[in-house]
Amino acid sequence: MNELRGAGVDVLFLSVGGAAQSAVLRLMDQVGYHPKIMLYSAQSDYTSTLTPAGPAAKGVFTTQWAKDPSDPRWAADPAVRQFKKDMAEYGHAADSGKLLALNGYGAAAAVVAALRGAPSLDGKGFLEGWDGLHGAVDPALLPGMSLNGGSDGRLVRSYRVQRFDGRTWRFEDPS
Repeated sequence: MNELRGAGVDVLFLSVGGAAQSAVLRLMDQVGYHPKIMLYSAQSDYTSTLTPAGPAAKGVFTTQWAKDPSDPRWAADPAVRQFKKDMAEYGHAADSGKLLALNGYGAAAAVVAALRGAPSLDGKGFLEGWDGLHGAVDPALLPGMSLNGGSDGRLVRSYRVQRFDGRTWRFEDPS
């Protein structure tokens, strides 16, 4: 860390796991090293990274496409509330605060949407339904986003830059 600071590094991209990432954030805060930090989206969740990092997480950035079910910002969101209800009903309430669990829930919704649009219920038909999704609603997605297929198998085509204000993620103006 001292070598990075000494070299004038003022932007870092962290992609280590949640607990290690939290420890790095706390250590950088303790030594007074405050570069701009971008967290890898899959490791930017409230439960495993932000909460353990505490105040040291304030000001970090991420790019995200999904709602974080533990972020207070989404507590009243109907899709997140339904997700938590479904998780409780099917015996997984302990995981209902995890971003990766909501990602799985969203992936299941994408499979259902692809099956509904599939011309046949075989592998080829499913792939046509998947690739043919355009503007499909998904409960895990951030507001204003939708699933859009193509020939590359991807459905998520955009991310939102967010900054953690010490309590919740806030969208950053892209300009």
